[in-house]
Amino acid sequence: MRVWGHTLSIMVIYAVIFCSDGYAASVHGEMKKAENLYREDKFEDALNHYDEALAIKPGDPLIQYNRAVALYRADELGKAFDGFTAASGTENVSVSGRSLYNAGNTKFRIGESFENRDPGEALSHYKDALGFFQKAIESDQDDMDARVNYEYTLKKINEIEKQENQQDQQQNQDQQQNQDQQQDQDQQQNQDQQQDQDQQQDQDQQQDQDQQQDQDQQQDQDQQQDQDQQQDQDQQQDQDQQEDQQNKQQDQQQDRNKDREEQEKKERQEKEQRDQQDRREREGQGRGQEGGESENPTGEQGNGMPSEGSLQEEEARMLLRAQEEEEARMRADMKKRKAEARPKVLRNW
Repeated sequence: MRVWGHTLSIMVIYAVIFCSDGYAASVHGEMKKAENLYREDKFEDALNHYDEALAIKPGDPLIQYNRAVALYRADELGKAFDGFTAASGTENVSVSGRSLYNAGNTKFRIGESFENRDPGEALSHYKDALGFFQKAIESDQDDMDARVNYEYTLKKINEIEKQENQQDQQQNQDQQQNQDQQQDQDQQQNQDQQQDQDQQQDQDQQQDQDQQQDQDQQQDQDQQQDQDQQQDQDQQQDQDQQEDQQNKQQDQQQDRNKDREEQEKKERQEKEQRDQQDRREREGQGRGQEGGESENPTGEQGNGMPSEGSLQEEEARMLLRAQEEEEARMRADMKKRKAEARPKVLRNW
């Protein structure tokens, strides 16, 4: 696997091992088994033999490098990166250079796994890869693969940073647009609220004015009604007083007429009595002259009939009663006519 350049591979050049022949043979045997399994793409089995070799010779950079390559091919990139960085500390320039280069490749692949879901994390790994490619170039100026991968990784970093800048700009624009929209909405909402408040205030004022106007109209109507009632009462009272005055005047006139009639009646009676007395005197004188006729002290004739004076007195009393009844009837008719002629007050209170 490569970013841009040669494929990663195990290094079959073994360093000189300063130990007994049996010790070297066992390390060599484990490395050989691991190499054969690696070539058959049996990376997990190869890792077991690399681990056996490291158990025999711990910290050996060549074993660490080849083990890291197997981890890389098994997609255990984190462990592979640790192996490459451990092997890069050796004084063996070839192993160190290859370890730095492959550490850069490993970091690049890790960055690729994050690029779609977390560009920021991917950018961090790409920058780490760029550093390892730079160290590989410094270790070997003729390493063209490291140079090509450096340029490729730098371009990748620039693209992501450009995208992030564009995204940031777009995000800022979106935020500004959202803020502007929110501000416009807030302003519109405030305007609407103010307009609603003004409308409500106008409605309240109009309602108060209408209520005050209704109250004033009702008060005016009540006052007018009271005035009309008072005026009708005054008119009725005036009519009643006028009628009472007229009745009183009529009664007084009737009393005067009655007194006058009684006086006239009394005068007539006195005159009749005088006339009767004169007649009796003349009749007595006549009978005295005729000699022998006695006077009737009661003034009645011998046949038992009432005298002329008594009859006239009874007629006078009957005439007086008839006159009084006629006057009473006339007063009742007059009162009735006045009541009918009085204007009727027709008012709906």
